[in-house]
Amino acid sequence: MTKSFNKNQKTIKIIDAILVISILAIVILATPLILAKFKDNPKSIQEILNSCMNQNIENSSKCVINATSGFYKYNLDNIGKDLTFSQLVDEGGVCSNWSEYYSNLGENLGYNSENVFIKISDGIYHEFSVWSNDESYCVIDQTEFHCFDFGGN
Repeated sequence: MTKSFNKNQKTIKIIDAILVISILAIVILATPLILAKFKDNPKSIQEILNSCMNQNIENSSKCVINATSGFYKYNLDNIGKDLTFSQLVDEGGVCSNWSEYYSNLGENLGYNSENVFIKISDGIYHEFSVWSNDESYCVIDQTEFHCFDFGGN
C-alpha cells in the first residue's frame, strides 16, 4: 500500500505542477490582451497634439495614427453628424468625421491641411485628409498614412 500511496502522491504533484504551469501560461498570454483592452484613450485632442508636436510631418502623421488606432471605430450610424472629440472616441465615425478630425490635428500641428473627396460611384464619396508643408505632404486616411517628398526623394 505504501508504494501505491507514493505513486499517487507523485501523480498529484505532477498534476499540480501542470495546473500551476497552465495558469501561469494563461496569465502571461492574457496580460497583454487585458492591458490593451483597458488602455487609456486620449482624453482630449490637446493630449494627442502634445505628444505629436515638434516632429517632422511624417513622424507627426505616424504619431497621430498611432494615437488614433487605439480608439478608431467606423460607425455608419454617425454619417452626416458633427461629432465632438469625445463622441468620436466613444462612438466612432465615418470617413468625413475622421478626415475632419485629422485635418484639425494637422492644422494645430502647424501643417496645411485639406479634406479631399473622391467619387467612388454615383452618389458615393470617400473623404480623407492631406497635410502639407513646403517639403512634403501626407495622405491620412482612417488608420493609415503615406507621405511623399516634393523633391521626388
